[in-house]
Amino acid sequence: MSILRSQFKAKFYEILFVGCIGICLIPITEAASRLDAVTVTATKTERSIFETSESLTRIELDEIEATQVHKLSDVLRNVPGVSIGAGPRTIAEKPRIRGLGGNRVLITLDGARQNFNSGHKGRVFVDTELLKSVEVLRGPGSALYGSGALGGIIAMTTKDAADLLYPDKQYGARLKSSWQGVNDGLIGTATAFGKLNRLGGLDVLVSGTQRETGDLRLADKEKLSDSAEAQLGGLIKLGWSLVPGHSMSFSRQYNYHRGEVPAQSDSLTSATAVLTDRETELSLDRLSYRIDPIHPLIDLHTFVYHNRQDILEKRIGTDGRLDSIDFTTSGVDIRNSSRILRTGRTHRLSYGVEYYQDEMASRKGQAPNLAFPDAISRYSGVYVQDEISFDGRSRHFVAIPGVRYDHYRSRSEFGVG
Repeated sequence: MSILRSQFKAKFYEILFVGCIGICLIPITEAASRLDAVTVTATKTERSIFETSESLTRIELDEIEATQVHKLSDVLRNVPGVSIGAGPRTIAEKPRIRGLGGNRVLITLDGARQNFNSGHKGRVFVDTELLKSVEVLRGPGSALYGSGALGGIIAMTTKDAADLLYPDKQYGARLKSSWQGVNDGLIGTATAFGKLNRLGGLDVLVSGTQRETGDLRLADKEKLSDSAEAQLGGLIKLGWSLVPGHSMSFSRQYNYHRGEVPAQSDSLTSATAVLTDRETELSLDRLSYRIDPIHPLIDLHTFVYHNRQDILEKRIGTDGRLDSIDFTTSGVDIRNSSRILRTGRTHRLSYGVEYYQDEMASRKGQAPNLAFPDAISRYSGVYVQDEISFDGRSRHFVAIPGVRYDHYRSRSEFGVG
């Protein structure tokens, strides 16, 4: 991130005022209603993909499991306008949308921002076995999400117990094992889930995954040296229905990734390349509260999260230097939607506030990392959006104006370990 490259102490203030409007013409037909899919990324409200003006793709759980994905690039392989840069190593994957990447593409996991972005290192550290859906918004989403979504959004959602339970069943378990020939990869996943009709209703999901892969075989039958990897992943998710219309959930995710890769892991191994033993850890804690739309003016979503990514690199065969990066993102998101009926049109007014903080500490051996000094950035934003539906006999128009105000402050400490 550019705010982390500053080599002097500074304070920045930025005001972002962004507005957008989209209009789409939708014929109301029986076939369209049968094929309807619902998205929440484009407007932060549940809306049919057919009724969004944005270019959006949603990948459901059935498709994820049917294609036997092993990494995020497998999930996004057939999404138009999306590419994965930085080579085939999982540890180096960097998604791009219409050629834009880095801090121009917002990546979220259960709504929590995944803001880590560093040269020659990947951006996405998630176990695909835990994913329920992935939504990709191609094009600006700045009116709702801020300037970090100028290129688009990749929104990942993890599984709940309800996604795996059979109808009328209270509990269950799944064991899964798969093998991948391109890298002799072996994957094992164990998941237990259930629900209890106590205290208003409880549901629990516990899942763990282990992966071991060898070097990748390329199209010319040669192997990509130093691409073998090992990975551990886990998810604990608890849901609680307090009273009708009110619910809470807590989740903790953990992902550990290790591999001997070049320091520039997006490149081929060469005689001059510096080889490192890299360990990457991700932990994400999230607590949410929801009020269902039991009243036309209330549809409240709020959550807080703490996301931590630690990277350790030990050089192999040289001086044995140990480098480290600790990156954390903490945030809160509060939003509500109100439905207002008028003659000939319907308004769905969405408004909310968001605050998040990025903090990084890094070292280069025993010394501070002058290229990436310790830094902290704070962001706050408020936004409002109005989804206006004009109803007709066989067709209707949807206009979605929106505006957002952001305040930004950053500070870095040059030479502080």
